[in-house]
Amino acid sequence: NQSYQQWTTQEQTHQHRCPKRRDTSATSFNARQKRRQRSTSDDEISLQQTGPSEPSSSTSSVPPGTPISSLDIKDDITNLYECIRKLSDTYTALVKDEVQAVTERVQSTEEVVSELKRGLTTLEENVHKLQSSNTNTNLRVDSLKDRGRRKNLKIKEVSEAVSLEELPHILRRLLASVLPTKLSKSITLD
Repeated sequence: NQSYQQWTTQEQTHQHRCPKRRDTSATSFNARQKRRQRSTSDDEISLQQTGPSEPSSSTSSVPPGTPISSLDIKDDITNLYECIRKLSDTYTALVKDEVQAVTERVQSTEEVVSELKRGLTTLEENVHKLQSSNTNTNLRVDSLKDRGRRKNLKIKEVSEAVSLEELPHILRRLLASVLPTKLSKSITLD
């Protein structure tokens, strides 16, 4: 949008600076002759007021009715060349500005992408560490469960429905019937 506004402003400036191409039709030729006559009469008035000076090489000294000379065409070509050069310089500058802006945006995007890649790599490393830690934690929990089970006794034919209060009495009776001799100390249960 900004480039378009610059372009329209420059186009309007160009229209004021660069004259439109000469029309070579008969009406245009007549109009040029009238302009020459007016400028010749203006030059004569200024000569009368200021006195004689060096002869002018402009087209205003050409008498009326003279066909278009190579000098007129050369002036037109020079004007067109200057206008085209100015437009070319203007548009070249605009294109350079746009390319510079795009280059800066690409560079900033590349920086963001590289930063995101670094962040992703860090996250992947953290996930790997957490998975390893989780595996180690699970192994430790299993080991603790196994260690806790080693101290447990499994007693067959004792119902799971037995309450914790009845369990010590049942175990004493069961152990006394299984063991061949009487123990010197009584059996204690934690």
